Amino acid sequence: MAHASPSFSRGGRNLATNPPRPSFFRGWLGPAFLGFSLIPLTAQDNHPASPEAPAVTRNTTFSADFLDTLAPGDAKPIRLTLPTGQSVIGTADTVKRDEANHVTKLSGTLQHPEPGDFDFRRGTGKDGAVSLNGSLRFTSTSTVWNIQAAGKPGRFGFVAAPADDAFRPRNMVLPSQVPKGAATPSEARDAAEDQLRKSLKIEQPAPGRLRIGVVEIHKDTRSVTFPATMNQREGVVEYAVVTRTGKTHESLFTTAAAPKDVHLALLLLGVKPQPCPAEPTQGAEVPAAAAAKITVEWDQNGSGQTHNLSELVGVRPDGASAPPKPLDIRLWQCTGSKFNRAGFAAELEGSIISLITDDLALINNPASDRANDDSHFPNTASLPPVGTTVTIRISPPLPASLPNKPDTP
Repeated sequence: MAHASPSFSRGGRNLATNPPRPSFFRGWLGPAFLGFSLIPLTAQDNHPASPEAPAVTRNTTFSADFLDTLAPGDAKPIRLTLPTGQSVIGTADTVKRDEANHVTKLSGTLQHPEPGDFDFRRGTGKDGAVSLNGSLRFTSTSTVWNIQAAGKPGRFGFVAAPADDAFRPRNMVLPSQVPKGAATPSEARDAAEDQLRKSLKIEQPAPGRLRIGVVEIHKDTRSVTFPATMNQREGVVEYAVVTRTGKTHESLFTTAAAPKDVHLALLLLGVKPQPCPAEPTQGAEVPAAAAAKITVEWDQNGSGQTHNLSELVGVRPDGASAPPKPLDIRLWQCTGSKFNRAGFAAELEGSIISLITDDLALINNPASDRANDDSHFPNTASLPPVGTTVTIRISPPLPASLPNKPDTP
């Protein structure tokens, strides 16, 4: 996978052949750095911001030219967003056009967030009105997304419906059909993370600090930091931090940090991501190797503010009228997202810290309230104004089994 930040050539160093002084790395980041490039920076060096990935979201409804937009004629992946906010990436196998160069048939396979297929068509009725139809589905789910008229003339949208063969997903591979020698999920993930490491460019802006894009690793505090912006102070939120091309309509903070850079920084600090239990339970302990404390820092009228992220989120049971209470957790769980043929899911979705159950996000809320999509609200009284620049700090604890309880004063 290509690295999101600009490539620097000055001062480049291949650690496999020219390792840095052992005193700096040993006992902190260890041999995981072998094969990376370290670029020392001086005080005069300017660090440009990481370029943003192009937005791939679509409106809830779309016009008859939707297929033309999806297949503009180049070899880029097909990208769209379902009404649920889920990003979908696929590859077109068939593209047919009419004399006016409008796409009349577009079909192919899906790679993200999981395998599937799509088949979209454009037609013209006797009255000259343009129609769109077709469907999109994932092989492991019982739902198909159909293109249907959206009420207004010339507008269309995706509508979910039960699949006819819901009990036997198409192309499902039974255990006995798995090809001999095929990689297991853990092996495939290890290989994908190894590819990320090999493409990684690390900078050293100061002694005891490393930088990957806009993400920094701090030796003295054993933490990872990156800048973010206050985004939402009202309404239901489902995420604490997303990228600027992620689900910004339901997130407390947005950031220019690349999820893959955050992920690799945590791996270099020794974090070992683990999925949350399928069934949320109250008071569950977070595995020590996957645990992280998260704080948010900003300047307010010349005074530095630091809050646990959980203090900035209110929880209220669905339908309850009482004021939200602070999220009752001390440690968050690093879940590490997923890899598939389209790439790293967190990078594609833009999801870094999730308040609800989201196995595509890098970090999840481990508490039982994660099962409810409508129970989290911004704790407005403790939050800075919208647009305020903040610093997100993720601090893996020293190896220990710590109960997931709120911090005590």
